Amino acid sequence: MTRPLAWWRLESPGLTGLFWLAVSIFASAYFLTEFPPCVDYPQHLAMGALLHRLWQGSAENAEYVWDLHTYNGGFHVLIALLSYLMKPELAGKLVLAALPFATGTATLAVLSLSDRPRWMAFFVLPFAFSNVIGWGFINYAIGVPLAMLLLCLWLRWREGERRWWWLIALGALLLAFTHVLAMLCFCISIFVAWAAGSSPRALGWRGWLRSTLTGSAPLLPALGYSLTVFQHHRSLPNIYWEDRDGEDSPLWEKLYHFGTYSVGNVHGDRDQWWYYGLLGLLLLLFVSPFFSAPLPSRRRREWIALSITWLLLYMLVPRILMSTWFIFERLPVWWLTFTLPLVPVVSERWAAWIRPAAVGLGLGSAVTSAAAFARIPDGADASQILDDIPAGARVFAVMHDSTGLPGVWRRLYVHHLAYYVARRPGEIAYTFTKFASLPVRYRSERRPPLIPGGLEWTPWEYRVTADYARRYPLVLVRTPASAPAADPAPLTFGEHAEDVQVLAHRGRFWLYDVSGVWR
Repeated sequence: MTRPLAWWRLESPGLTGLFWLAVSIFASAYFLTEFPPCVDYPQHLAMGALLHRLWQGSAENAEYVWDLHTYNGGFHVLIALLSYLMKPELAGKLVLAALPFATGTATLAVLSLSDRPRWMAFFVLPFAFSNVIGWGFINYAIGVPLAMLLLCLWLRWREGERRWWWLIALGALLLAFTHVLAMLCFCISIFVAWAAGSSPRALGWRGWLRSTLTGSAPLLPALGYSLTVFQHHRSLPNIYWEDRDGEDSPLWEKLYHFGTYSVGNVHGDRDQWWYYGLLGLLLLLFVSPFFSAPLPSRRRREWIALSITWLLLYMLVPRILMSTWFIFERLPVWWLTFTLPLVPVVSERWAAWIRPAAVGLGLGSAVTSAAAFARIPDGADASQILDDIPAGARVFAVMHDSTGLPGVWRRLYVHHLAYYVARRPGEIAYTFTKFASLPVRYRSERRPPLIPGGLEWTPWEYRVTADYARRYPLVLVRTPASAPAADPAPLTFGEHAEDVQVLAHRGRFWLYDVSGVWR
């Protein structure tokens, strides 16, 4: 009898080393740049650092209240705890660097459970720097591999390994606390797997009902918790809820831009080339039955149902739902991971050249992402200008060019000013404390007026004479790509450019005091 492989091993030492080398390259990429190219990430990091200061009794307690009755708080609490040991920015990079390892581990768990070759984990490697991570949806990115690991435990528990019950229940509670959408995806996956493997005809109505109740039992505490959080936050005052639910992209666009919505982050779409190469290999495995053996039957119905379900959900779920943006873009990883168990068994003759191709494409994806991180410009200047802002200031950001070109096309500097809050107390104009689901928010009586929606994305709409601008006498500006070395005051402040004072200038970043405009 062949001894089962350890959870971290592939079929050979060489494959094992190359797989974890690729994972390590993805992880190390976050230390090749001053600021990770993850759009919303600075806001979440700032909230974690702020939560840490609130726990320490900071004077900011007069402005903010922390509330751990949340279903979007795993990353923030983790940063707050790690900040007792290190600076928040280092803690954040360590968490980001752990995501590729979590992705690899979850993929290997699915392949092990489905008795599929471990080398197929290379197909999922591009998701180590996915579209979701590029957007900076950090709590969801943490939740996905956790949910997949819990699903594997649930499938084993359902087949008789009863010792996993408490671990599943506690893990589901942690998942619900970390991100509610990841929890929902977990519940959908369990429901689909249960429905595919159970039917009243096979079990009888009484047995089917008993199976339903026992199968859902480990999830009930987490589901109950999520419902209480939703009701709690819906009743809070002065909380922003998105009013564009149901907006979506057409189906043809979802299919045509599948690569972008899966892993598109790098300038020139170079990360997508490797991803499409891997998808092409995967398709080849499915359409070449003449060199494949039949698929093993273990859990086959469950994996078929899961693969089809997540592909349909990607096509049918809208972009905006329940005050949350970019829903369908978060789903490709579920489809691909649950499709791998359906790949036919390839004869060794063909695997001898398909395996190296998959390994090469996976490694290429890792190297491409790391190289893109290393090419992100202006990191030192962007850091120094933040240190030029005094503690306790009120600051507005106007980023005429927020991209990380030539490395990544992501607009990583949109929320760059949030790093100021991660480093020291202060108030920034656009902050995630307005959202209901997060663990820190302004006290109702101290909350400043909201700036116009989307203004952080449209710097040309900033008006220094507007009412919202009066609250923020300091303005941080990054110059446009068309004039990177020119003073951006005329472009930013128009006829009032002569009334502003330059406080600091670092490369393409300028810090102004605009209080003179209102004198």
